[in-house]
Amino acid sequence: LVHKWTGLVLGIWILLQGLTGAIMAYRLEIQALLDPGMYRTAAPIGQVDYDGIVDLIHQTYPDRRIGHFERDALAPNETIRVITHPADEMPSPYSEWESFVDPGSLQIVATRPTLTPLKALWLLHTGLLAGRSGEVFVGFLGIFLIAGLMAGAVVWWPAKGKWRRALRLRLTSPTPKLLHDLHTVAGAYFVVVLLTVAMTGLVVIFPRPVSAVVDAFFEMRPPKEFTVDTIMPGVKRDVAGAPLSLRLNALA
Repeated sequence: LVHKWTGLVLGIWILLQGLTGAIMAYRLEIQALLDPGMYRTAAPIGQVDYDGIVDLIHQTYPDRRIGHFERDALAPNETIRVITHPADEMPSPYSEWESFVDPGSLQIVATRPTLTPLKALWLLHTGLLAGRSGEVFVGFLGIFLIAGLMAGAVVWWPAKGKWRRALRLRLTSPTPKLLHDLHTVAGAYFVVVLLTVAMTGLVVIFPRPVSAVVDAFFEMRPPKEFTVDTIMPGVKRDVAGAPLSLRLNALA
């Protein structure tokens, strides 16, 4: 009963997650293909003057504050996207702007709201377009999905000596039997993948509770104490007090 009713209730949501997730997997390529004039510059870029970009955005939009930078790392001639919010409001995807900056010429190529169709699709995938409340709701749906998958595994679990039959699909079976076998056999092969997707989704939505659970059973600590003087492998040490450009280019 647990498996059947969770499947019936969550079926539409699972289908929605699969479709939107498949599109989101290629969202970076789709964005650049739809708007090449925004996402690409005329020539490959070299060292990036991040301080100059910050000053440019502040001068152009004095009533907005910078949230973060975005870059897809798909091509050598990508523009850098600067996400800004109204200075007197809490950050929200419904009031965000993204400015496309050519780092070579330090010019703003275009500015638009970040709530594009692909962004809306992402919000639908992560929180059903309902913000943090929607994300929490999706998280609880994920918990029910995990319960349904585990119940399905218990129902499917074959008796000793019948594993081969339980993992084989007979295409010559009558239609009702074929559909039943298709459901159970496909579920047996993909249950680990679905459980992984559901559980990692819970980590993304509920990072603090998950961290508390992990810390209760496992002791997570770095090999040595991390301080401001710690040298990370393969990363050039930043100069204290250096400009933003030097610090970010050192990490790059």
